[in-house]
Amino acid sequence: MKISEKWLREWADPDVSTLELAEQLTMAGLEVGTVESCGTGLDGVVV
Repeated sequence: MKISEKWLREWADPDVSTLELAEQLTMAGLEVGTVESCGTGLDGVVV
């Protein structure tokens, strides 16, 4: 299952970085396959 970090932080917003959050989820028994940044590299685009 894929979930966004934004959605997850709406429900529970721990004061940790993205990688620390992934580590905590793993330690809780949830599998974190990858952490991907979406939408990066689009700064300065004018349509």
